[in-house]
Amino acid sequence: MIRIRFVALVAAALVVARGAPLHAQQQPDLEALLKSYGFQLKQEDGRQVVDVTLKQVLQLALERNLTLKSIRFGETIAQSALRAASDRFTPTLTNTADYNRTLVPTLSVTPSTIANFSGTTGLTLSSQFTKPTETGLSYSLKYSERQANAISNSIPISGGADTGLVSGSKLNISALTGSVTVPFGQDSGRDFNAIPQRRAEAVLQGSKLTILQNQLTLVQSTASTYWDLVAAIENRSVQEDAVKLSEQLLQDNRQRLQAGVLSPFDVQVSETQLARDKQGLAAARADVLRIEDLARALLNLPSIDFQVRPVDRPQVHQISEPFPNLLKRVYDYSPDVRQLENQLKINSLDLRTAENG
Repeated sequence: MIRIRFVALVAAALVVARGAPLHAQQQPDLEALLKSYGFQLKQEDGRQVVDVTLKQVLQLALERNLTLKSIRFGETIAQSALRAASDRFTPTLTNTADYNRTLVPTLSVTPSTIANFSGTTGLTLSSQFTKPTETGLSYSLKYSERQANAISNSIPISGGADTGLVSGSKLNISALTGSVTVPFGQDSGRDFNAIPQRRAEAVLQGSKLTILQNQLTLVQSTASTYWDLVAAIENRSVQEDAVKLSEQLLQDNRQRLQAGVLSPFDVQVSETQLARDKQGLAAARADVLRIEDLARALLNLPSIDFQVRPVDRPQVHQISEPFPNLLKRVYDYSPDVRQLENQLKINSLDLRTAENG
């Protein structure tokens, strides 16, 4: 039999927290924010108090943690890279249009002219279909059509008239060409051509595992802070009772001193004990405030002052599952182990890429 603390609820709370709504405002209205997560604000001794359960605190922390929000951008980038790698074998159709005009001067002094120009004007339309395959083969089919006109011009001698551009013969050319690219050695075979996509999948998986690792770390720190606050509040309550008892004892001893049944030294001892208890109470109250500040920081609400009052109390749970089964569960679901396996996969892909090169 294995006994664990109430922190076992953390795993369930992690799953529940993923469905909570996101809040875009950096510092939203406190009452509206807390009500959206099921919290209730109360006024006690001039300060706002919120009764919270561990599940509620974990839900709020997971949704508002800035580190998790920034890490999720990495997953978005990895998904885009995977889509780009998957599109490598998508057929493409390219259409182009090209217009050109050329003039070439030819010096030729004759009785009527001093220079001649000749050239062409042309319009080319083409359409090309390309289909790469996972084996490395690439097919291409291109159709093009060109229309060209020969042009000429003559510049007359002084006093003559410019003849202007004169169109000559027309030329129409149509062509249909096909090609097949066959790799030999490098980039040949499905294993090598699938490496970019498999690497992109591994990077995406690594991004998801990184998010899970940070979620578990946040859950652990938040739950630990929650139970530290429970202990600090209990310690404060004990210190308050100790101060009350010391004050009552000091009052009784003073009455006994006046009655002559107690020495002044015993009264001084009671006063010293009361001072110590008050010092312990001050330290306990400061400890509660410190942990509350840490809790607000984990919830991304550092600038809003409210008292966090935990509702849950530590309990003992019994687990009858055999230890080998628990150990297997750790290996199957641990993000650290799965991250190492994913990194080994990326390393093997890097090795295959080097072999391909």
